[in-house]
Amino acid sequence: MPRYELSEGTSNKFWEIELDGTSFTTRYGRIGSDGQETTKDFQSAAEARKAYDKLVAEKVKKGYELVEGDDDADDHGDGDALRGARNPSLEAAILKDPDNVEGYLVYADWLQTQGDPRGELMAVQAALRASPADAKLTKRSRELTAQHAEALLGELGEEDHFHPTWGLGGLHAVTIGDTEADFGELDGDVAAEMVTRLFRLPAARFLRELTIGLIEDDDGQPNWSNVIVALADSEVSPTLRMLRVSCGGYQISWTQLGDLTRVYRKVPRLEELHIKLGAMELGRIDLPELRVFEVITGGFTRSNLASVAKARWPKLERLVLYFGDDNYGGDCTAADLKPILEAQGLPALRSLGLANSEFANEIAAALPKSKILKQLRELDLSKGTLDDEGAMQIIEHASAFQHLERLDVSENYLSDAIVARLGKVCGSVVGAGSQGDADADDRYVQVAE
Repeated sequence: MPRYELSEGTSNKFWEIELDGTSFTTRYGRIGSDGQETTKDFQSAAEARKAYDKLVAEKVKKGYELVEGDDDADDHGDGDALRGARNPSLEAAILKDPDNVEGYLVYADWLQTQGDPRGELMAVQAALRASPADAKLTKRSRELTAQHAEALLGELGEEDHFHPTWGLGGLHAVTIGDTEADFGELDGDVAAEMVTRLFRLPAARFLRELTIGLIEDDDGQPNWSNVIVALADSEVSPTLRMLRVSCGGYQISWTQLGDLTRVYRKVPRLEELHIKLGAMELGRIDLPELRVFEVITGGFTRSNLASVAKARWPKLERLVLYFGDDNYGGDCTAADLKPILEAQGLPALRSLGLANSEFANEIAAALPKSKILKQLRELDLSKGTLDDEGAMQIIEHASAFQHLERLDVSENYLSDAIVARLGKVCGSVVGAGSQGDADADDRYVQVAE
């Protein structure tokens, strides 16, 4: 039984708690005494675990420290149902080719012989993939996920901020927290614990997509650092292909991501990484399978741009960077873009976004002679301070841009006449009707504070 103690001032107390299925027992009193004991019952193990976690968190917040026992989730568990049946060879076959339905069907047959509810669910959803409009299969899939919610998700199934999408007998995509809200209602430590619990679930062994949304604003600066640490410390599903961290509609410059360095090692097959946050530390990026990297921020730093320039991602096809305002940490310059403009380490890049920039005119001037432009199909220079002078660099070197399939110059400071001339540069130009005042003296990027 985990034991917590508090010794400060005149307080000299202990508190113990033990979780047992659908109930937990607490014992508490002055250190040296036998104390008092109470037991509380719940309708489900998930409900008991949720109350248990809340009570432990309250005690820790008051200053109690763990002195005996191991307060690990596996010890309080979620029971045998959440451990699930394991067959390493069949799982390895799926991991080798995650898009091959046959591997799941073989695994489904074996799981059903073990009495694991994922077996029938996997078979039903495999059939749904072949016949997505089949009403009976759709109904049965919903029945199974509802009937076995506790066995499949444990206490996560009781969380308001946990949003699962099912596929092929397990979790296909998970969103933790809100992604569109202006204010978060999910505590950061709780979000971190949810990430830890997620990757302990048998149902998450073949997870493909994970989104971490807005967390609670306790001090005016929501911080995802604990969530990132939890992700780095978890046995992340080898099938994870997309990771998104977003502050939703919250003021972006007041948010903090933390250091992603340790996360990269856990997601070697990641294909998409999307970040919409303020302060961050990208570190040394080594993602050999990554195709898409997008950072939306109000203050992209020179240090993080150096991480991008030195990144190892030979298959990267789309790179989007929002630079932001120097008042919010955006200290990059056009000169810092040289490795990118020279296409260093970017052999597969076809879509480039150098957006939300205060030095958009300098970017436009550097592009015509750059190596990267020749290999691009799409170019995004939106949401910055590009004006007619900068746009003329594109118009005067139109032949360098004519191969582009799409050029986005929206939400800058271009006159109607210049937008019309840009429209003749390449196949599709986005920008008409979305410009700021071309004569404005006070120009600013669209994403800053």
